[in-house]
Amino acid sequence: ELANGFHAIGFSQGSLFIRAAIQRCSDRLKVRTLVTMGGPHQGVTSLPGCDVFSPNDHAGAFCRAAEAAIEAAAYSPFTRSSVVQAQYFKDPRAFHKYITYNPFLPDVNNEGDGTRNETYRRNLMRLEKLVLFKWTDDTVVVPRESSWFGTYAENDRGGAIVPLREQRMYAEDWLGLRSLDEDGRL
Repeated sequence: ELANGFHAIGFSQGSLFIRAAIQRCSDRLKVRTLVTMGGPHQGVTSLPGCDVFSPNDHAGAFCRAAEAAIEAAAYSPFTRSSVVQAQYFKDPRAFHKYITYNPFLPDVNNEGDGTRNETYRRNLMRLEKLVLFKWTDDTVVVPRESSWFGTYAENDRGGAIVPLREQRMYAEDWLGLRSLDEDGRL
């Protein structure tokens, strides 16, 4: 039934996981179009909603305490093996820990030591179209621009977002996103 290909839709973390499946298994998954909605393609850096509270209110105090606990535990073996969201937690202030201890997101984003998986790039470039939706009022994916591969600069959480087209991963075409973009398929 799907021998000639099919269109796939991913919602939130499902967006990231279907993209990873395409990159890793494109010889078996003949996806023609991938539509992602609110996907954390560049990871999440905060608890949902914690970026909207004042640092002086009770919720802000909870968020600060919870985020301190997350930062301390996010890259531990126990957390990585028992909390799926740890697979796409990306703390730009602890980028070395992220690259070293996160087994999923740095891999599927072709980040890290400079070794790139050309299969991931080739398989993503097989798509006829990659459509990325960002929810304008998203409080779950933080930063919400992660849905468009936007991210905070290394060592700067809470500052300005670095859009995809201004990142090294785009300039060097680690995933084929620049090629897709230049071909009008992104």
